[in-house]
Amino acid sequence: MTAKPVWCPRRKKLVAQHIKVISNVSLDIPYEDFQSLEQVVLAAEKNREYDDEHDSAVAVRK
Repeated sequence: MTAKPVWCPRRKKLVAQHIKVISNVSLDIPYEDFQSLEQVVLAAEKNREYDDEHDSAVAVRK
């Protein structure tokens, strides 16, 4: 699930949105197994650094 252009208000421009799904139930789409709330927080922090380097916006969903 990648590359939909979305507005980033923090950077004030369009960026490519990517969605990362973290789930505690089995899904028919690519996802990461949910382990803890800390996992979600760390993913959001890591993805913000990645976003700034790659001009993207990764949305973490649980």
